[in-house]
Amino acid sequence: MRNDITKRALAGEKFNDLHIVDAHCHMGTYYNFYFPKADIEEMIQDADILGVEKVCIAPHTAISCDYKLGNRQLQEAIDKYPDRVYGMLTLNPNYPEEFDAQFESYYHIKQFTGIKLHNGLHNYPITGENCHKLFEKLRLSGGYVLAHTWEGSQTCSIPMCEDIIRSYPDIAFILGHSGGLSKSVAMSAEVVNKYENAYLDTSGFEYSDTWIEEIAGKADGTKILFGSDYPFHDIRGGISRILLAALDDDVKIRILSSNFNDLLKRYTKLIK
Repeated sequence: MRNDITKRALAGEKFNDLHIVDAHCHMGTYYNFYFPKADIEEMIQDADILGVEKVCIAPHTAISCDYKLGNRQLQEAIDKYPDRVYGMLTLNPNYPEEFDAQFESYYHIKQFTGIKLHNGLHNYPITGENCHKLFEKLRLSGGYVLAHTWEGSQTCSIPMCEDIIRSYPDIAFILGHSGGLSKSVAMSAEVVNKYENAYLDTSGFEYSDTWIEEIAGKADGTKILFGSDYPFHDIRGGISRILLAALDDDVKIRILSSNFNDLLKRYTKLIK
């Protein structure tokens, strides 16, 4: 097994040569607790220290209290760092009358690569009628969905998401946090093996008793995406789980960069 990446990480090297993409980030402060770094400038500084090339962002404002303001904040971040930031257009399914206007305002911007749904905070089931309207629109627009998932949720459990993945095979669907807790993490691995359009990310399931090596052993290795949930969680911890894992370098490179880039090529955004 090649483990040059682990040796380089322990030596304190950066990884600019790997073109790392953090597929699950937020931005800005959050209402429920404090974290010290939240602005896009600070996020890019930390990304530079670690050698992370791009961050995919859905602002905390957007997933919680004001998705319109959050989308504007995201556009401002892209304007500041157009080569470093991918954007996920956040939509609140409680307001389907706003879908078209939000798509028209932002989705033509090349750095907007997909959409973000946080059905837990927006308190609307991912299997609901308004979400189906959104998925039908995304079929015509291209791109992907990154959805918050969590074990036992009444709005975004893994079984609920599987229904959507099955119903929309031409939409790439990323299971954010891989369901969070151990039972759902295992279910996420089964889902990505079962459906060509299903992916999982590595953020947030440190709450489970599942190691990244277990996920890599159970799930299709081309379907695992590095995500840190930064700044909600510290990007250092998120990336270290992969850099220091007992995995071959080729597997780490797929997780850290090539899997997400391949997703973008396969599920190309059609609005430009």
